[in-house]
Amino acid sequence: MIHGKAKILWTLLATLLLTPLTLAESPVYSGLSLAEALKLLENDGLRLIYSTFLVRPEMRVENEPQSTEPRDILDEILAPHGLEAVPARRGRLVVRPVATPPPESSQESASTPPELPNFTAHDEIDVSSSYRLYVREPAPPVSLSREQISKLPHFGDDPYRTITLLPGVSGAELTARFALRGGLHSEILVRLDGLELTEPFHVKDAQGLFSIIDPDLVDGIDLIAGAYPAEYGDRMSGVVDISTGTVQEGEARLGLSLLNLWGGGSDTFANGRGSWTLSGRRGFLDIFEDPPDNPQEGEGETLTYWDVFGRVEVSPQPTSTLAFRLLVARDIIDILINEPRDISEAETDWRNDYLWISHRRIFGARLILDSVLDIGHLGRDRTIASNEIHEIALVRDQRSLDRWGLRQDWSFAPSGQHLFAWGVDLRRYDGDYDYRNDRTIDSAITVVRHLPPNGTTVFNDSFAGNSSALYFSDRWQAGRLVVNAGGRWDRQTLNEEDQFSPRLNMVLDLVNGGALRFGWGYFYQSQRPHELDVQDGETVFQGAERSTHWALGWQRDLPRDFHLRIDAYRRNIQNVRPRFENLFDPFSPLPEVQSDRVRIAPQSSHSEGVELFLVRKGARRWNGWLSYVLSDVYDRVDGRRQARYLNQRHALTLSVGFQLSKSWHLSLVGRYHSGWPTTAVNGDFDVNGEPVVVVGPYYEESHPDFQRIDIRATRSRTIRKGKGTFSFYIDVQNLTNRQNVRGFEIRNDRFRLGPDGSLQVRPSVEHWPGLVPNFGVRWNF
Repeated sequence: MIHGKAKILWTLLATLLLTPLTLAESPVYSGLSLAEALKLLENDGLRLIYSTFLVRPEMRVENEPQSTEPRDILDEILAPHGLEAVPARRGRLVVRPVATPPPESSQESASTPPELPNFTAHDEIDVSSSYRLYVREPAPPVSLSREQISKLPHFGDDPYRTITLLPGVSGAELTARFALRGGLHSEILVRLDGLELTEPFHVKDAQGLFSIIDPDLVDGIDLIAGAYPAEYGDRMSGVVDISTGTVQEGEARLGLSLLNLWGGGSDTFANGRGSWTLSGRRGFLDIFEDPPDNPQEGEGETLTYWDVFGRVEVSPQPTSTLAFRLLVARDIIDILINEPRDISEAETDWRNDYLWISHRRIFGARLILDSVLDIGHLGRDRTIASNEIHEIALVRDQRSLDRWGLRQDWSFAPSGQHLFAWGVDLRRYDGDYDYRNDRTIDSAITVVRHLPPNGTTVFNDSFAGNSSALYFSDRWQAGRLVVNAGGRWDRQTLNEEDQFSPRLNMVLDLVNGGALRFGWGYFYQSQRPHELDVQDGETVFQGAERSTHWALGWQRDLPRDFHLRIDAYRRNIQNVRPRFENLFDPFSPLPEVQSDRVRIAPQSSHSEGVELFLVRKGARRWNGWLSYVLSDVYDRVDGRRQARYLNQRHALTLSVGFQLSKSWHLSLVGRYHSGWPTTAVNGDFDVNGEPVVVVGPYYEESHPDFQRIDIRATRSRTIRKGKGTFSFYIDVQNLTNRQNVRGFEIRNDRFRLGPDGSLQVRPSVEHWPGLVPNFGVRWNF
């Protein structure tokens, strides 16, 4: 019988599915200010760059556009003001004055600032093999607006989690971290408005439950899955480049869900030459936790997290922009569980603080300089009092990282055929460790654990290191072929080593909406002062790892707004850094104290795969995509091929969004992938006749296949003529309540004798969460 709450949800969803489909009404542009119209087009998929000197508040749209496509509408509303939009780097559209203003141009647009850089049409071709989310421009192969992404079902209102829907990405249910084409999340470079973020997650002890980035701030998320340009370095799997939105006018926003409360506002000042943004979130998980009536017998948890983002941006000249940004995040976790075999006490305090200043300067019509100066702090304070099953007496873990950085990126377009880019990146890291454990592990599977299996580990030390990098690239066009070739030099003082990374990307325009791509390069990753695994007994820093990427892709536009893309890739990693994993449950919140903790030291690592991506975008009734990935990722350990625990041979994702009416939208996401690798266990008796666990070869077995369906219904209402919206959503994760296996746990009393007298192990299976409902309301005004 269906539970009462579940029955209500099913009734609501059935009602929505039976609602007749109607076409969404197109927005009315006539009478809006030009800035308001541009904002609507950004919400519809375009990604625009322009100065408030250029698009002034008094400019208005006098006539309703006759076109229906966002790109054509943009041209229509800009033309009367003597403006045009031209493609720029990374698929953006730059609004600038036309070379010769038309006779009907208004007087207001006659005195315009100098031209922006003269980037040519071939810059619109995405030379690197990248996927884009939240990107405000119709970029092949994937372009989803902020509004579209907000309607996708995702846990915790976290835009970072939507990345797992893309091909080549694998992630777990309770973590926002993900693996990219077989690489670890620590191998991914994450940037926010030009700043590299370190551990950008809330609830890090649970593998990072949410990102620390407010979804209402996000303007675009670019995911580059390997073979990326020379401007990115010191990470070897991929790039997540996040940008926040521009401020058009004064607005405020409030939101509430079962997990978060958020709010913020933004406005302009100094006649549009400056703007400010302030946003904050507060997690609700601690409010829903009931403290025990008797702390000596019951269990209680407190989980508090919050983050604040602020930005002030000024444009003293039309060709110069200066921005100050601040991001602060906190996590406080208290756990008290006195039941047998569980944690009795645990305390964690995480701190993320970032302050950075960015400056953009445009020199004439061909040269741009972007500079970022930043300072950051990452702190961790954790104490564990006891764990009865593992007899842990004490674990204290205090760490901190202070960092400073300066980066400059130059772009120069001397002609319509070449675009040069070069830059410098200077960094300083100071890491402090104060770690101690005093534990005695008494378990039937102690033989599995890496040394030291018990006793006391104490580590108290500080490390400092400088890193510097130089890069250069040239993108040029020869007929229908566009080539981006460059190189990068990196140096780190921590191990006194340096690396040179050549990079090459090419794309051939096959005409009629088709393109053929190729990418190759070396990608190095150094170990930074805060990345030492002292909790696992590591005291020596390793040399830089090197990953070699090959990528080959083909894409083509198809009828009825479909686009098809096929990518093949291979990655080989040399000088692989040893890592520590938990064989049976890789997602434990206290991984270093578990008995299944092992050290894996590969001689090399490899990943390869083929990704098929079919997307439909631009239709009115429904849009979506289908992806299928055939892949393999493995290590070479002692001459043996060994799978990685996130290897999924087959992966299938289907995402469909239906516009039920002008205000109602329904999104459905279905996922399937092969079961992740696991390790077989059996029982035996030792020489003393005591039962012990016999562990088989690592990762040669598999969990059952994973399947899940998520759904979200959203109702939105526009108010104040496009200036504000009120919306709410109902979101259901794992609609079918499928019990997907996460891992298992083995305890000393989980043995039994088989009919033949053999000793068998009865593991306790752990599952991912079942059906998880959520709802939220959002008011932008």
